[in-house]
Amino acid sequence: MRVEPVRSPLTAPLADDPGEPRLLEAILAEIDERGPITFARFMERALYEPGLGYYATSRERTTRSGDFLTAPELHPIFGQTIARQIEGMRGRLGNPIDFMVREYGAGRGTLSRGLPAGIGYEPIEFDQPRPARKITGVVLANEFLDALPVHRVVGRDGGLRELRVGRSEGRLTEVEAEPSDPRLAEWFDHRRIRLAEGQRAEVNLAMLDWLRDIGRDLERGYVLIFDYGLPATELYGPERATGTVRAFRGQHVSSDVLGAVGHQDITAHVDLDALEGGARRAGLELIQRTHQAQFLLANGLDEVYRTLRDAAADWESALSLRAAVARLLDPRGMGGFAVEILGRDAPSLNS
Repeated sequence: MRVEPVRSPLTAPLADDPGEPRLLEAILAEIDERGPITFARFMERALYEPGLGYYATSRERTTRSGDFLTAPELHPIFGQTIARQIEGMRGRLGNPIDFMVREYGAGRGTLSRGLPAGIGYEPIEFDQPRPARKITGVVLANEFLDALPVHRVVGRDGGLRELRVGRSEGRLTEVEAEPSDPRLAEWFDHRRIRLAEGQRAEVNLAMLDWLRDIGRDLERGYVLIFDYGLPATELYGPERATGTVRAFRGQHVSSDVLGAVGHQDITAHVDLDALEGGARRAGLELIQRTHQAQFLLANGLDEVYRTLRDAAADWESALSLRAAVARLLDPRGMGGFAVEILGRDAPSLNS
């Protein structure tokens, strides 16, 4: 679970670790050749560089022994409850024989283990080629959008400057420059958002590209997104003047996002309004926005809990189940995650 309360103090890095030497050397060489790179480019390489990046070197990052814990890894009750919703979605679509669940950021595939028999399953990772084929079913993304590469910007003189990554004395450093893409300004301008002088923020253009791909591929069905995010009015408010980019390592959170390259996770909160706007432009409609606690309760978490509790082999299993439910429903943590359900040619979930 990668959750950081707004006012909680950040911890210092666990050690003065510059990161994976070969990856750091490759990034520094790119900077020498091309000049300072966008933070999005740095984040892409730090997380997904083949054979060297954070997610490219281990699938254990999201487990109890890793750097953070996701809901599927917390307890099977999460996956079993999600499976109830997916089964209901299949029924609302008329039980098509080619029904498919495509999961982005599947990791070890833990979430898929609760799916009913007979449902096709296709896991997709960021560093894999993205399929370009039509599907009918459900696109699933659990804590995927927050780890897409983001651009970082700062308010200057009523406009924007981009925060790029340069080098100084062999180390990575922050450099201000002109925006690398006109969409960075458009992200704020079309919604009449103005960053205060010195205020930092993130722009997730990769999310818009992902939504475009989903709009292309999803012929009929739903998109089910779980992530931590906020509406624009809260995300760009004064209490988040430094932005939301954070690093996670060893169950600790840090603001040192340029250190420990390849050895730590990097994430940013999702702009829920930008997500919904990008979905509409991709031909998808918003079906529901809620929070994870309400979503799980509405989809029978209590019934799944009773079934698992009655089947528990010992007190330890029962206590583990109870603790997992408490964490999943905690509004200050996992229970407060945003749940966005999008659709194309799909019935309402309330009918």
